[in-house]
Amino acid sequence: MISSQNKIIAGIVLVVLILGGCFAYYSTRAPGIPSRASLDGKPELQVAYDKALAAEKAIPSDKTNPLQYVIASSEWKTIGDFTNNPVWYRRALSVLQEGITATKGTNSLLITNAAVIATISGDFETARALYEQAIADAPGDGSYYTALAHLLSGKMHASQADVLKIYTRAIERVIGGADIIQDRALYFKSVGRYDDALKDYEQLKNSNIISAEKYADVLVEIKQLESSQPR
Repeated sequence: MISSQNKIIAGIVLVVLILGGCFAYYSTRAPGIPSRASLDGKPELQVAYDKALAAEKAIPSDKTNPLQYVIASSEWKTIGDFTNNPVWYRRALSVLQEGITATKGTNSLLITNAAVIATISGDFETARALYEQAIADAPGDGSYYTALAHLLSGKMHASQADVLKIYTRAIERVIGGADIIQDRALYFKSVGRYDDALKDYEQLKNSNIISAEKYADVLVEIKQLESSQPR
């Protein structure tokens, strides 16, 4: 017969083994992503894996602090960049979205980082929504408008009208706005609207944003572009 005392000891040992196994599992494998062992032979990526897990484990102690979300997502992204496996990008985006929820959508760094990850992942609609959220939170920051315009033109192949609406919104809301006008001029050049590009460059010259010499260089460049177009 096994004594009650021995049964208690055996039960304690079993619990310890189970908890130890769980700890070992979660210290080497996070749910929803490949194990650390999948990165064998790539020690720098295993270091990134460990840093990401450590950052995620630190999140519950201060859920509204964006730092650990940024660290974890950055490390997952690093692994994704080197392995070309989209699962790491999905994990990075998931962490950032968790942070956006925890901070009630008030941290623009989390939002824009998430937009970048979503773009890399090919989830352009999510990226678009995130940039719009960033604009709503900080309508005076021109970088969010240009990032959205680049997404629409370069990745989503939006119409010129839709892209130009973003630039118009930016010019109306951003104080100064020279960077916006210069970016729009580049867009006009990219779609062959050279007269419109020249108008923007002329405005920049008249505002002393670009020099007369720079404007002259632009004139030469646009004439060359125009002459190369099929007639």
